[in-house]
Amino acid sequence: MSSIIARIDSANALPAYRQIRNQIADFIARERLESGTRLPDIRSLSAQAGVSVRTVYCALEALIADGICYRRPKKGTFVAAGVSADPKQVSRKAICSFHTGHPPTPETNTVDSMILAGMRERSHDENADLLLLSGDNLAAYTKVPGLQIAGVILFAWRDMARGLALAATHPGLRFIFVNYRFEAFDAAPANVHGVFNDDRAGAHEATDALLRRGHRQIGALTIALEDSTYRDRLDGWRTALTGADAIVPESVTAAPSDTGRQSFRLAGGEAARELLRRNPGLTALFCVNDLLAAGAVDWLAKAGLRERVEVIGYDNILPAVSRDGDFSTVSVHFAAMGEKAVEMLQLPADQTPRVLQIAPTLIPRWRVPAVLQP
Repeated sequence: MSSIIARIDSANALPAYRQIRNQIADFIARERLESGTRLPDIRSLSAQAGVSVRTVYCALEALIADGICYRRPKKGTFVAAGVSADPKQVSRKAICSFHTGHPPTPETNTVDSMILAGMRERSHDENADLLLLSGDNLAAYTKVPGLQIAGVILFAWRDMARGLALAATHPGLRFIFVNYRFEAFDAAPANVHGVFNDDRAGAHEATDALLRRGHRQIGALTIALEDSTYRDRLDGWRTALTGADAIVPESVTAAPSDTGRQSFRLAGGEAARELLRRNPGLTALFCVNDLLAAGAVDWLAKAGLRERVEVIGYDNILPAVSRDGDFSTVSVHFAAMGEKAVEMLQLPADQTPRVLQIAPTLIPRWRVPAVLQP
């Protein structure tokens, strides 16, 4: 077997192990290696790349996690079934593109790992291979004889401009954005699709539930984001209040100091304090995510207002947050988004919907008695 790995490019932003992972994946596709082909041992690959054994081990682990290779104890690492470019062995391919240096895990990104889990499960059901790429090596896979590429799923991709540029480079492929929707999406070319949570509907349902319990003064806490997620949730809250002829107070935008969970929680408490200072008659708070809601609950408890002000969060990414805080939340079905994205790529191109929205589910945990308003 010829040399698989070139020297690592120090100017490349990708980590060394990720460069090695991509080079091996490209070699497998380019050389059309048969399923069961044994790769060189770790020390040989380490010598080829001029890196540590540990770095090569991480690269092989990534290939195994992506389903491109598998390991046999004390035997080595082998090419997995379905990866060979033999037309008799290749099934349709869903290619998932992500901009981070490694696949998400529950420890690094809970949301994206849930979406990825849904994609993997549905790909298995559809007998389709799921390849995780960085986007930089997509062109190599499009040139492999006999390899049928169903499309590209961008499930951990927050750079809309780069995603649209990638779609423009490959007009014959379908690109599906999952979860993150930016304003530029509406003007995207015809080969760009999306699977998103129905943020407006979830917020409308949560606010409507509060209205049915007699609340007429319902405030909102939000955070400024580049994508439309929280804006759409605020729109749902506002539309529900307007439709019920209820008071629509000005929302308060929390300002966390960083992206850490504790920072969001503290910011939620500060925003709740400010919102109640401006509107002391509020009896309920709608929060665009659960961490803000948890912070609001913390502050309300300290202020002695917890039994007077109802709180509803959103996302249910970490169920323990709303469960321990004993507040209602709107649960987003992230895994279902991943499943639907794969399903869309199994449809004929002319039958693929432009946008598919997944309805979230309200999980009620009421603390304040109903019909509290006079």
